[in-house]
Amino acid sequence: MIIETILGVLAGGLGSWVSKIIGLYEKKQDYEHELKLHELQMRVRQHETERELAIAETQAYSAMREASYSHDSATSTTSQWVNDVLRLVRPFLTLLLILLVWAIWISAQSSVNSHLWGAGIHQKIVEGVLFMASAAFAWWFGDRAPGTKKLS
Repeated sequence: MIIETILGVLAGGLGSWVSKIIGLYEKKQDYEHELKLHELQMRVRQHETERELAIAETQAYSAMREASYSHDSATSTTSQWVNDVLRLVRPFLTLLLILLVWAIWISAQSSVNSHLWGAGIHQKIVEGVLFMASAAFAWWFGDRAPGTKKLS
């Protein structure tokens, strides 16, 4: 009877310890599961934020493009020849920049003109003209397709 009592106490204590160990293991698994779930939620939020940022950038770009179109098409009560001259400013500037780039290319090919200007001044002028020409080409011939019409 004493042995059965001791064995009962040992079995009960062992069972209690096994139950506690299993409980700790389950808590660890629950914690790991929650941690993974939290990481997945953070990734989803990050992707949502990136999508919202991309949408905001697209909307801002569309608004700028729409403002550009409305500026280009907006004419006040001026005469038609003034409107025509205003519409020719960008093409004229673009053509002028093409001619400037061409003139710089010709002068760079000529060994006579290459030593007349100082290297620093000539370099700054070339960089400035090339920047203006590339900006004009990107603006003039870039993606300026009209947007989709909004249905109201």
